[in-house]
Amino acid sequence: MYFQKRALWIAALAALLAGGYACQQQEPAVEAEAEALIEEAQRLHCRLQALHEESVALWDTVSARLSEALPAGMPPDERRNMLAVRNTGLIQMFEVYPTLDTAVHRIVENAGSTDAGLAAQMRAAKDSLDANEARVRSLLARLEAGYPALLPEWKARFDTVKCTNG
Repeated sequence: MYFQKRALWIAALAALLAGGYACQQQEPAVEAEAEALIEEAQRLHCRLQALHEESVALWDTVSARLSEALPAGMPPDERRNMLAVRNTGLIQMFEVYPTLDTAVHRIVENAGSTDAGLAAQMRAAKDSLDANEARVRSLLARLEAGYPALLPEWKARFDTVKCTNG
């Protein structure tokens, strides 16, 4: 009987130690997953920022070219409105558009095609960011259930993810 109780205590102690070791092994895995999610989110934020900047630069170039090509006698409000538009179809609706030379037409049309491609890339990056955020929510739920002491730190880190390039 004594040996049975002693064997039971040794087995319980071994199970307790093994469980603690398993938890310690899982914690670095959860933290590695969290770091990977942060890196992915940061990369996606930077991608979105770069695409946005590319779109702004594209339309700034179109506006500058249009500004040079618009007739001097064009009403100032109409001129300002046309230069503010960042959409090929809307630019083409202005009465003065057909009077502009074909080089300007090509610039506006090419910008529309390029912008459509940028918009598609932005949607794909945003979809990837949404998927990343879903994985983050899942990870935070697992942290709350298994490692509640780690939750505040990781939640704060996820809440502050942004692009740090420039």
